Amino acid sequence: MLRSLTIVLALSLPFACLADSASQRLIRIVVPYGPGGTPDQLARMLAEKLSADLGQSVVVENKPGAGGAIAAQSILNAPADGQTLWVADSGQLAITPALQKNLNYEPLKDFTPVGQIGSQPFFIWTRADSGIPDLRTLVELARAQPGKLNYGTVGNGSPHHLCMAMLANIAGVELTHIPYKSAAQMVTALVTGDVSAICTSPVSAGQLFSSGKAKPIAVASRHRYQGIPDTPTVEETLHEPLEVVPTIGVLVRSGTPQAAIGRLSTSIQAALKMPDVQDRLGRLYMEPSDGLPSTYLARMKRERTYYARMVRVSGASID
Repeated sequence: MLRSLTIVLALSLPFACLADSASQRLIRIVVPYGPGGTPDQLARMLAEKLSADLGQSVVVENKPGAGGAIAAQSILNAPADGQTLWVADSGQLAITPALQKNLNYEPLKDFTPVGQIGSQPFFIWTRADSGIPDLRTLVELARAQPGKLNYGTVGNGSPHHLCMAMLANIAGVELTHIPYKSAAQMVTALVTGDVSAICTSPVSAGQLFSSGKAKPIAVASRHRYQGIPDTPTVEETLHEPLEVVPTIGVLVRSGTPQAAIGRLSTSIQAALKMPDVQDRLGRLYMEPSDGLPSTYLARMKRERTYYARMVRVSGASID
C-alpha cells in the first residue's frame, strides 16, 4: 500500500510542478504604440491589475510601427496560450484592414477578443475666437465658400481624417484636408488659425479645452458624452448620425484555450469595476465597457463595416 502511494505521488509530482510553473509564467501585453499614449496608459494600468489578481508578473511591450502590423505579428508569432495579449484599438482592428489590402493579419480570423476596456468619443473642435461657435455655423460657412475651409488631421486614413471627411459628406459640403505628422502639430495648427477645425479626442485637445482656447462644437457619437454634456451630437444638428468612437480592448491569438480566455476576461471585468480604474478612464475621457468577450466581438464586427464605409467615402488609401 505504501509503495503504491509512493508511486502515485512520484508520478503526479511533475504535473503539479508543471501547473505551478504555468501559473508563474510571464504575461506580456503588447501595445502597437510608443509609451505615453492612451493605449499605453491603459495597458500599464491593466498590467498592474492582472498581476495582482492572477498572481503573475505582467510586462508591457511597446511595438509601434506599420499601422499596428508589427505588434500584430508579434502576437501571431507567440504561442496561443493566453500569455501574450494585444491591447489594440479601432485603428488596427477596423481602419487599417479597410485601408490596406495586403495586410499581414485578419483581425476577426487571427485574433480572439478577451474584453473591451472602453471607448473614447471624438469631438469636432474650433478655435474659441474663430467665429465658429457651433456646427451649424461651420456648415453654413463651408456651403458659402466651397473648399476654402480646411481641417487638420494626423494623416491620411486616420480616425481624425475619416471623421471630418464623413462630416463633409453628411453635410454636403467641401472641406480641404491638411494632414500633419502628429496630434501636437494638428492641435497647434488649430490654435494658430492654420486650420478651421479638427476632429479628435478630448485628451488631444485637453489643454486647449481647459484653457478656453478651443471649443467642442459637436461630438461624433450617437449620444452626448456625460463628461462634456453641453456639447450636442452631430445628429442633433445635421439629422444624420456620425460615430467616431474608437474602442480599445484586449485580444489574444486565435486558438487560445477557452479556459485561458475566460480567466483573463474575468480578471479584466473585475478590474473595470474598481473605482480607481473607473476614475482613470474618466480622466482619459473614456466610456468603460463591461469587459465581456461577446460585447467586444459584436463591436469589432460593427466597426469593420462602419469604418470600411468611411474609408470609401473619404477616398483614403495606403499604397
